[in-house]
Amino acid sequence: MLPDGKVLVAGGFGTTNTSDSAFVFDPESGTNGRWTTVRSLNIGRWRHSAILLPNGKVLVVGGEDKDFDFLKSAEICDPATRQWTATQAFPLSPDRGQAATLMPNGEVVVTLDNGQVWTELSASSALRVKTGDTVRIEAGTLRSFILVTPNGHSGKVKRIK
Repeated sequence: MLPDGKVLVAGGFGTTNTSDSAFVFDPESGTNGRWTTVRSLNIGRWRHSAILLPNGKVLVVGGEDKDFDFLKSAEICDPATRQWTATQAFPLSPDRGQAATLMPNGEVVVTLDNGQVWTELSASSALRVKTGDTVRIEAGTLRSFILVTPNGHSGKVKRIK
């Protein structure tokens, strides 16, 4: 739900293809509410996550394309202009989907529902993290992955589960 009480609906799957359509529903307009179109998503997707950001814009991340391949792309909708803008892609392709959560500090955390567990490739005191720390896993070169700690240190990691 948008801050003004309207609802943004985007993407989906039809009988043979994913949809890039987007609409806003205004429940207060007319007798039974009213649908209006928004500019289409840049990429048709379904089973994606959408989250309202503190600035009133909506982040859409992941999902699947028409071939049932998982997407790591992300887009932001500005309800004021009804425009979608591509943003930085999620660094990992989820195996089965994802959930986006807005943290109290305004950061969006994307949790993969595939039970991923990561381990360090080389021991480094700079990569020591404690329970509750927020870390990032980023795509590296040659299909490698980098863990970035809250203090900005980084090191190569691999997924073990």
